[in-house]
Amino acid sequence: MSASEVVLELAASPEFFPVARSVTENASLAMGLEKAEARRVAMATEEIFMSLCKSAPGRKLSIRCTPGGYCVITEFVFQDPGFPLEYFNMTSSVSTSNEQDMANLGLLVASRIMDGFSVERDDSGRFMLKLIKEKCYPRHTGEGASHLAPLTAFSVRKADSEEAAYAAAQAVGLYPAHALPRQFLHPRMLADRIDFGGATAAVAVGPGGEIAGIVAWDLSSSGSMVECHGPFLLTRDGNPALCEALLDFCIGDIAKLPVMGLINRRHNRDIPIHYFETVGSLPLTAGNGETFQAPAYFRQMQEDAGCNVWAHESLEEFLEKQYARLCLPRKILRPLGRALDPLSRSVLFSEFDRNAGNVTFLPVSPGRDILPNVEAHLNMANKEAIKNVFFGIDLGRPWQADFAPAVLQAGFSPRYILPYAGCGDMAFFSL
Repeated sequence: MSASEVVLELAASPEFFPVARSVTENASLAMGLEKAEARRVAMATEEIFMSLCKSAPGRKLSIRCTPGGYCVITEFVFQDPGFPLEYFNMTSSVSTSNEQDMANLGLLVASRIMDGFSVERDDSGRFMLKLIKEKCYPRHTGEGASHLAPLTAFSVRKADSEEAAYAAAQAVGLYPAHALPRQFLHPRMLADRIDFGGATAAVAVGPGGEIAGIVAWDLSSSGSMVECHGPFLLTRDGNPALCEALLDFCIGDIAKLPVMGLINRRHNRDIPIHYFETVGSLPLTAGNGETFQAPAYFRQMQEDAGCNVWAHESLEEFLEKQYARLCLPRKILRPLGRALDPLSRSVLFSEFDRNAGNVTFLPVSPGRDILPNVEAHLNMANKEAIKNVFFGIDLGRPWQADFAPAVLQAGFSPRYILPYAGCGDMAFFSL
């Protein structure tokens, strides 16, 4: 346990409810959330705790609060094979005439008031449910941004958090929203991530100290891949040498890390694409109705000795062609499948990018209702008029292979593979 974590171990009994709620709320405040956000963490804790008091009374429960710089992560570890995870689907609803639905209304509320979640389940049936609550950041409008005059000379150095936030705010006024990562549209988020160590940035600086460009990067959750954002230039001339210098700095910095590669998924006019290999593209429709292909780029940083990937037979031909084209040594395995409870329900996480009009559905838990669940999420996206709908499958997790037939049947097509972007390689699909 790190010095900044708060860990609480207690029994799932109603008399401990005030303790659980108070600890998570006060820990969230101490870790930087405002009162409104901390209260939402406390509410989610209340609903999950009281649900466990009913479904797993008296069993040991561990609650861990961890700061994330721009967020607070609250993790619940418990043993309850019958925990109704399906209420975390964005498509879930409750019926007032259904007694079970009403009993789990609190879980539905908990899933809606948090900003993200993930679930791990080990072979013993132990759950690790992580909830993420972000700080509230205003979106920058980009007002007042203007291009600098071309530079006669420049240097590149690591940016501090304030320099990075300033450069990101300038980029908001000079680039379309779909080309910018979320932390650029909310520059204080980028600053907090850099201060916490969750992101790094470099800036190009002119002779007079003027900031003329920025590139930012962060490590994937698996620790095997780095994703870079940019370069973004703030000068009028779009100097290729400046772009390359920013990317060279990024590559030089991550060369010290044991990562397999560097990826970039947000194309903009200034990316030196000759530094990368194009793995594929996704079709995008911008807010103004313009349609285009958004390529994804990959640069290998270490020798790839190969690994296993888990896939359903319906994906094998696509994967074989992709791996042959990218010269990546992979052995494609078909999982034998895990026995599921006849009443088990699948869960998807809906990762929204409202600025670009995107949603990506990601598997959280398997079940016997995968196809209707995928279709329900598609219907939700259609009702909300979301133009760009994607699906991601982690080929490093055997249980996710069962999602492929349903995803294909629902109308998705495989587009590309991002090596090591998840627990293993990630396969991305679009309609």
